[in-house]
Amino acid sequence: MTSGSNNLLHNDPAAYAVSQNVNSKVHFARNAPGFGIPVPDTLVTTKGALKAEEAAAFAAKHDNKLVVKTLGLGEARNVMAADSLQASRDYVAEFDDDMDVILQQRLDLTRYRELTADLIIKPDSITLSGVRGLLFTEDIWVGGLMSPDIAVTEEQHAELMKIGDYVRAQGYVAPEGLICGVDFFVAQEGGEEDEGETPFIAIELNCRWTVGLYSAEIIRRAGAADQPCIAMINLVEEAEIDPVLDFMDQHLYSKSEAGFGLLPVGFSPIPQVTDGKNSYYFWLAVAGDFEAFKRVRNARLGAHILNRADATILEN
Repeated sequence: MTSGSNNLLHNDPAAYAVSQNVNSKVHFARNAPGFGIPVPDTLVTTKGALKAEEAAAFAAKHDNKLVVKTLGLGEARNVMAADSLQASRDYVAEFDDDMDVILQQRLDLTRYRELTADLIIKPDSITLSGVRGLLFTEDIWVGGLMSPDIAVTEEQHAELMKIGDYVRAQGYVAPEGLICGVDFFVAQEGGEEDEGETPFIAIELNCRWTVGLYSAEIIRRAGAADQPCIAMINLVEEAEIDPVLDFMDQHLYSKSEAGFGLLPVGFSPIPQVTDGKNSYYFWLAVAGDFEAFKRVRNARLGAHILNRADATILEN
């Protein structure tokens, strides 16, 4: 699997154009239905047009249960759940009227579960590399759940292959294989019969290496993929870095005897300042008994450190 670096993309206008298309929320919303790919009911519009009747009618159609998507904003600012059209307008108020905005129906998360699949796109094949669950804390994505129990049905696999066809048709393909991450919803068991939901709905593509994919590959290459593994991102205060590193070293996957093992994935050297204190993002995976990890963490570090482990929602 490979992913074009920024250096490659910015020195190859054709590759850059392909990357823009396959990673664009707007392009996918407009073109996915033509490939038979199920997506949420969608209105592609602009910030200025959010005041128009078409936007009001769309919001009313979905009882003001909306998801607002934008382009070019960092991290979680790209997507927001909104309970009114006015909240959608407020979300993009600071930007120019010609800014692209996507309004989508907000799915009932008691009826759907969100997953990510990784596809490898080659000229003569599209293969599924892996599937993982998504983890959330207060509606913010913080990691992934990898487990042998997480898999797709034949029907869901067929829908994923349509997405592979879509990105390959945009020119996103290479002999060595290019990675395409697909975020999608599947109806919970019984949902299709009881409520008539669409059983598979694609919401976003990430045609590049992502943090979630890095952690999945580290888990796979460490030989830990035969058991549940939770990968998560945490903020660690500067004064707590050394104790956390010692804890991680003691419980590395290759030598831990505590019922769980830790797989360091990475960290950000850019400080996040809160209340005058520097904190840094740490990304690690826990293989094995997650409750044992929390008990040992509490005894060794305290519950306030690596605390995303306590707030993480495993299934939405």
